[in-house]
Amino acid sequence: LCQSFPADGRMVAVGTTGGMIKIVNVTGDTPSLRSNIEVVKGKEIDPITSVKFQPCVAESNNQQNLLLACTSGGRLFQYHTTTGQLVWKSQEEGNKLFASGFLCDGRHFVTGGSDSALRIYDAAKRKRVTVYKKGGYRSVGHTSNIYSICGHPTDPNVFCSSGWDSCLNIYDVRSPVPVAATHGPYVSGDAVDIARDNPNHIVTGSRRTTNMLQLWDFRVNKEPMN
Repeated sequence: LCQSFPADGRMVAVGTTGGMIKIVNVTGDTPSLRSNIEVVKGKEIDPITSVKFQPCVAESNNQQNLLLACTSGGRLFQYHTTTGQLVWKSQEEGNKLFASGFLCDGRHFVTGGSDSALRIYDAAKRKRVTVYKKGGYRSVGHTSNIYSICGHPTDPNVFCSSGWDSCLNIYDVRSPVPVAATHGPYVSGDAVDIARDNPNHIVTGSRRTTNMLQLWDFRVNKEPMN
């Protein structure tokens, strides 16, 4: 259902519809299962909808191999993938979580889902610090399910998001509202990324039969290439 690689690319975490996270080694010729983390216990049905490895802060090794996981039931978990130990858990009441993403320095992460709000957490304190509320007639923001969140590769203040409202929004945590937005992509999964070699370019994948893959350039706030 979802997957994430850490910065060193030595393993991949895969979230399943059955509430399990599989950690797979990918360094050799043949991938091998490293561990299974049972996030959802027993017969309860709560699919893993997002998994993201936490980038390490330069002066700290405490974040190595930490994995954030979200479920469609609105639950948040953080695991140490080497030991399988549960580090932290929380719940977003009344929200189904579909997306998460870390800002590039690993100090904050963002969640999104069915209530159209984006929540920013302090990764060290594991506390919510900011909420970008649902948009409306007199306010800007998402108006439907959010399915993808991506941090800027070099700026720890900037991230983008998209989902069912066909909007691609750019946020700067120093601003109370989106700093840029465009209409176009219809995103139904983790299908937004920012180019590492050119951070002005954002690629989106849409659930439709035409213009599925698009490249956006926010220097001119338009789509440069289909």
